[in-house]
Amino acid sequence: MMLRVAFNDCDRGIHVHYRTDGDPFDIRRLQAKTKVSTVLVSDLLFADDCALVAHTQADIQELFDCYSTSAKRFGRTVSIKKTEALYQPYPPNHPGNATVAAGDSHLKSVSKFCYLGSYVTSTTFFDGVRS
Repeated sequence: MMLRVAFNDCDRGIHVHYRTDGDPFDIRRLQAKTKVSTVLVSDLLFADDCALVAHTQADIQELFDCYSTSAKRFGRTVSIKKTEALYQPYPPNHPGNATVAAGDSHLKSVSKFCYLGSYVTSTTFFDGVRS
């Protein structure tokens, strides 16, 4: 419920186009003018964790601000020490760091994140430990 309140009036996130008929990986079908639906994804939930997703630095900052405000309304706090920011640039070799302000401080910017044995890095997603 907290996430619904946080993002109720927010139009930031990633628009995902999809179809429920046919092959979900057929890109040509997604280019059709009919039967294509769009959903706005602003958060991804993993057990008791939440990842906020957006295309731009300004959008992710707005999402975090909405999330933080909603948490306060529900009597919760965002642990700045435990919260990390991961920047995945496009093209993948473009350097950069995530800079997300949390009040007077900033979230820690990381280049990889491990969750349940899988890694998401600033350039790719992969399972297991690889060097």
